[in-house]
Amino acid sequence: MKSKLLISTLAVTTGLAIGGVAVPSVNAQTKTYKATPKKLRGTWHYHDKEFSYKLKITKNTLNQTVYQHGKKQNSTKISTKKKTNGHQELYIKRSKLYTGYWSLGAYATDLEFELKSVKHNGKHGLKLRSNNYSSAKPTVHYLFK
Repeated sequence: MKSKLLISTLAVTTGLAIGGVAVPSVNAQTKTYKATPKKLRGTWHYHDKEFSYKLKITKNTLNQTVYQHGKKQNSTKISTKKKTNGHQELYIKRSKLYTGYWSLGAYATDLEFELKSVKHNGKHGLKLRSNNYSSAKPTVHYLFK
């Protein structure tokens, strides 16, 4: 009886030493989406003292246009259909920073939008959060159609 227990213990120990333990691998990548959520789609506007911003979100594209005193200053268009270094140019994923927000941005750049569909002052809109590096609180803007 003791010899059977000793042999089985030795066999298990040897098997673990030779074969090791099978540990499932963990995928650390964040899930990215191929299309923007329907609640975020549309043409959205935001105005401040000097600048106006137009953000057009479709199923596969994000187009940002910046106006200063009514004159077009800059326009950026990114798409999930285009590739940059093997990655889709526009990434769409759930935000790691804020619950309920979506992160939309351009691969390998600092262009990123943290967006959430909300109702603000009785109107449907998007809440845009961005990190303000001069203070601890993030900057919040509301975009409307």
